[in-house]
This record gives sequence, C-alpha cells and structure tokens, in this order.
Amino acid sequence: MTNWYSQHFCEHPFQKNGFAALNSQFAWGGMENQTLTSICPNCWSEWLIAHEYAHQWFGDMITCDTWADIWLNEGFATWSENFWWEKTGGYSAYKNEINYDASSYLSSNPGWAISVPSWATTTPGVNTLFNYAITYAKGACVLHMLRYTLGDSLFFATMRSYSNDTNLRFHSARIADFSEKVNMITGDNYDWFFAQWIFAPNHPVYANQYCFENLGSGNWDVRFLIRQTQSNAPFFTMPVIVKINFQDNTDTLIRVMNTHNYEEFVFTFKKQATSFTFDPDNEIVLKRATLTQGVFYTKTWTGALSDDWNVNENWSPTGVPASESVKIPAGLIRMPVVRNHGMSCGSMLIESGASLSVSAGVDLSISGTVIRQ
Repeated sequence: MTNWYSQHFCEHPFQKNGFAALNSQFAWGGMENQTLTSICPNCWSEWLIAHEYAHQWFGDMITCDTWADIWLNEGFATWSENFWWEKTGGYSAYKNEINYDASSYLSSNPGWAISVPSWATTTPGVNTLFNYAITYAKGACVLHMLRYTLGDSLFFATMRSYSNDTNLRFHSARIADFSEKVNMITGDNYDWFFAQWIFAPNHPVYANQYCFENLGSGNWDVRFLIRQTQSNAPFFTMPVIVKINFQDNTDTLIRVMNTHNYEEFVFTFKKQATSFTFDPDNEIVLKRATLTQGVFYTKTWTGALSDDWNVNENWSPTGVPASESVKIPAGLIRMPVVRNHGMSCGSMLIESGASLSVSAGVDLSISGTVIRQ
C-alpha cells in the first residue's frame, strides 16, 4: 500500500507509520494522526486501513485550510481507498467501489454542495460537515470524474504535482490550490469543473434523445440530442462518450464535449446503425439519465407570421439555430422569413399548414433532410 500510494502521489511523507486499535470509548472508525493512526476496536478491515492510511498524504501531510476545504481530506481519502482496490483487483474493482459511492450519494443526497464558502468562518454541524453522502461518497466520485475528464496521464500528473508542492507539503491547502494545479498541469482552464461539482449542489438529470436517419445511397446519420432537466442545479458541462453499434456487428465509441443544454450532435456513417448507448461505462457516475429513440427537433419556431428567422426570441429554446434541427409547427401564424445571409440548420420538419419563406437573394443552408408533413 505504501508503494502504491507513493508511486501515484509522492513518497510516504513521514519517517514511520503505525496503527493503534483503541477501546470502545473511541466513537469514530479511524482518526488520521500523523505517523500513528487510531482505529476503532477490531476495525482492521482493508478498506478502512486504505482510507486512513491515505490520510497520511491527504489530511496529515497536506490538510484542509478551512472546513470549506474538507474535500481535500475526506474526498481524497475516500477516492484513495477505492483506488487501492485497483491495485489489488484491477480497474473494474476500483470502478465497482466508485459506483457504490455514487449509489450512496444518489440515494441519500441532502442537497448541499461539497464546499460552502461560509464554512470557512462558520463551522457547520458535524452531521453536515461529515455527511457521508456529500463529503465522502460524492467527494470520491468527483475525483473519479476529474480522472475521466482529464485522462490518467494528466490526472496523476496533477496528483503528483499537488503532493510534491513544497508550498503545500506540511502546510494547509485550499481547494483553489488544487484546482490551480489542474489548470497548470493541463495548460487549460478547468474552473468550470470545480464550479459545478464542488461549489454547486446536486447533479445532472439527462433526458437525451437519438435517432437514425437514412440519407440514401448507403449513408446514415446518427443524431443525438443532449438535454439536462434539473431545476436544482446549474448546467453541467462534461465530456460525453456514446457507443454506436452497426448492422455489420461492428461498433464505435465517440467522445464529445457537451458545453450547453439542448446540444445536438450529428455523426455520419456509410453503414446502418442499430443501437445507441449514452455513457456506456457510466463514467459520469453522479447523474440520472434517460435515453429515448425517435425523431426530434432541437429548436421550434415560436415567432409570428413573417417574423425574422434571425431573432433569438423567435425560437424555443431561445437562440437562432446554427446546426440544430428545427421544427416549423402548424398554424397560420407559424411562418418564419429568412432575410439575412448565413442562416443554417440541421434537419427541418415543416408541419402541415406551416410554411417557410426565403427572401430573394438570401440563402438558408440545411445540412440534414427536409420533411414536409
């Protein structure tokens, strides 16, 4: 265990280490004292030892600066506990533990964030601060999703850089210190990740849709709409993996970056797709999700008769379409007029009784198919 943690974090930070089982007056599972961890009577389970020992790095060598930074202690130790199973049983064993933590969170989520700024000055109650669903289970899952987002190479480079930083070793740290490490190692800005997973409550609720579209001549489109419906949390930006199976018994994995709600992706193939799976390995472990098959249209025209296509408020959801598929619903008051150059969309459905007018000399680029009911 020492070698495993040292390999992925830094060398064991103290000259010695030990464990002492206490009597029944000790009310906790364990307490991460430097060099000598206390555990409850007869509490020699491997998972508890892995958790408490990880605290020698995250909690003892580097500890949270305020209670608002408790994730750096307990979230990291819980993730490390799961990571130990990767050493003994492979990635699937690690992932099973992460999935268990995700289930614990999803079934018991009390609805607050991992880090609340006011905790830095006003200590919350013990049942809030050490709430298992948030501080431990969600905390570990967020580190897993950071690993998924960055990839192993950048993730473990970040963990090593954080653990070896002489400004942090044997000092206290804030979550911002860790997020700055992520940005430095990746050369990119991942503040959005921490804003949504650490400083905001709850999780995404996906209601996704997909369809297969025959373009003729053996060509097929697979259209995919990502939609989040949660009302108690912000939109969650995340990389998303989908799996597509084909009639010839082949399959492919595609990773896209979902940056906004109602985002539509179109993949074109020279063979027919037969099935579609969202997040096939459940890497976005903190989520609820449904996936339905059927023709869909991302944006619907809501303007009045002869209103301008190029006006955000004339579409639902708000915003002029670019590559999204659109629907012009039935009714005499449902006729958009394209007056400007550079207008575009994906596929288009024009319902019976509706119409579309394109001014002379103006073009509308439609990348998909047009269906007239």
